[in-house]
Amino acid sequence: MKVTIDLNQEEIDFLTEVIENGNYCGIQDFVKFSIQSYRNEYEKYSNRPPKTSNKDLIKDVKFNILLNKYDNIRTLEPPPDQIINDTLYGMWNRFFPIKIATRILANLQLKNDYVNINEIQEKAANAARELGIMISLRERGTYTKRNESLSIALPIGKEAEKSKKRFMMQFVGTIMSGKICGMPGTLRLINIANDKSELVKMGLTQKGRIFASLINPLLDSDNESNTLSEDEKNFLIDHINTTLPKESKRMRTILNYVCNDFYEVKMIVSQIKKQASEIDERKLLLEVAGILSRSSELGLLVKKSYGNMNEYSISEKGKKYLPMG
Repeated sequence: MKVTIDLNQEEIDFLTEVIENGNYCGIQDFVKFSIQSYRNEYEKYSNRPPKTSNKDLIKDVKFNILLNKYDNIRTLEPPPDQIINDTLYGMWNRFFPIKIATRILANLQLKNDYVNINEIQEKAANAARELGIMISLRERGTYTKRNESLSIALPIGKEAEKSKKRFMMQFVGTIMSGKICGMPGTLRLINIANDKSELVKMGLTQKGRIFASLINPLLDSDNESNTLSEDEKNFLIDHINTTLPKESKRMRTILNYVCNDFYEVKMIVSQIKKQASEIDERKLLLEVAGILSRSSELGLLVKKSYGNMNEYSISEKGKKYLPMG
């Protein structure tokens, strides 16, 4: 469908300015975003679905992600440093997905010492998809931008199996050449159990058990504004600082760029390239975007969205974090 409209000079100047500033890729992008924004506002007041509490939302998820007592579950030693990454991959852009995975693993370990890797992968991915779709439906009719949704990184894509497989690989974990891969393993929250069966089984580490037991605002209360509680944020910040010092250093480097008014991912990448031109720019964009997103979720940065562009500023919590390490 093609639509032709006449714009006055003032409107043309405004449109040119917002596109040149990088807020939109072009006129078509601007029009599509404007239509979606109006649609969100229209649905917000004309057809808003009834408010659903988080507790009611969680009850509808088939697989148990509710909080229990995990004091007596059997834990594993963390994976050896030499067999997994010492930094977090750029595509692992949120911590909330691993909250779901560790919580479900903890509940499964109440019944068995360790859990078949296929079972935890399937149940965590299915629960994350159900929860993500429910969150998305609840956000319909509210002015929630896609890049601000609480369902980011959950497997809610139209191609369900493809989305769930990605979630399993990135946010639950898998085995490659005898090594544990994925975000929870890299964070030393899970490990592979060496038992007598031929099945590959997973279990939580001591730190994973602690993380799973912390109250989460989306899973355990009616706080709809955050994916992580302050206790969870502080746990992850301290845990990364002590367990993944290289990742902690990368985070502080990016936060320092933000402090120096390099507040957008491309600006930061441009500065890094000046010092290390040999780094692949596409890979660098992915890594910087991942650090910015995770740091925002931890409350170290404040994110504001303008069209398709995100701008970041340092928070008071982020300022206190900078001297650490």
